[in-house]
Order: sequence, then structure tokens, then C-alpha cells
Amino acid sequence: MNSEHQLQNSCYNEHNMIIYEDLYTLREIYAKFSKKALEKNNEIMLIVTTYETPDTVRDMLSEYEINVQKHESNGSLVIIDSVQGYHRANFYGVLRLIQLLAIRAQKDSKSGIFSMADMGSFFLFGREKELVNYELSIPKTIDMRLKAFCCYHKNDFSLRLTKDQQRQLTYHHYKTISSSIFY
Repeated sequence: MNSEHQLQNSCYNEHNMIIYEDLYTLREIYAKFSKKALEKNNEIMLIVTTYETPDTVRDMLSEYEINVQKHESNGSLVIIDSVQGYHRANFYGVLRLIQLLAIRAQKDSKSGIFSMADMGSFFLFGREKELVNYELSIPKTIDMRLKAFCCYHKNDFSLRLTKDQQRQLTYHHYKTISSSIFY
């Protein structure tokens, strides 16, 4: 099964991982799946970005003919910087945001939440051990209508984590999707 098919066939309650080749590939993935989540699946889309600004993400989504302003205004699209989400008060800021979005999704009769969170900010701060501990604290299946994707640049994953850490993270996610055969 190819990577795109695995991503499309992900279900609610899954805590998944994507290992992406480069920023171009990640942009293609989040733009394509944001469009589907917002316009076809009636989901709230959360994008947590590391290697580009939230404004760059907005521009990319606009290039895919997504009405970013409309979706942000009505709360169905949330774009945040990962430094703010993971490194301000504590690492669980993004998880808390997801819990609040789950409440909103239910109140607004949305299907659920589609989340793509780039984990690169942990590497920027040299917090690899904290990253692994954070990821291991989140189960493979989550008791909410959430399709969660933790995104790792392949160089961060393969060069900054030990083999044991890579094994732990791969094992602890419901599925691991490599973008190397995406496009």
C-alpha cells in the first residue's frame, strides 16, 4: 500500500507518524489533505508548523484554492507555530488545543479533527529525550475523533535520534508513513 493510500485510509482515534523527505513534500501533503478535510470531510484541520511560518502555510493553502480566511474565521482551520504549541508553558499545549478542538468539533457537528504536527521544534531546542517521552505519553489510539499525524523530517528522525529512540517512536505510533514514495 503506498503512502498516500495509507494517509487517506487513516481512521479517527489513530496516533500516526509521517516521515517526510523535504519541506516541498510536507507542503504537498498538508495542502492536499487540508483541502479534503475542510471541503469534503467536514473536519477541523490543525496544522502545527516548524520549518515555515504560519503565514507561509496560509499562502500554500491558498495556492490550493482553500479559502483560508473563511476557515480560520469559522474555526475549522487552526495554524500554529510549534514553538508556541510545544515549548511555551509545557509540551502538552498542542494536546490541550486538540482537546478543545474536539469539544468544538462536537458542538459544531463536525466529523472530527485532522491534525498534522511537525515535531521539528524539539530538535531545534535539542530536546530529543523530551520529544520521545512526550510521544510515548500519547497512546497509539486516542479516545477522540482525531486523525493525528506527528511529522518528522527524515534527517531529524534518522540523524538526531538514536536507533532505539527511532524504534520506540515507530512502535508507539499506530502506523508510520514514509513520504519517500508519495509523489
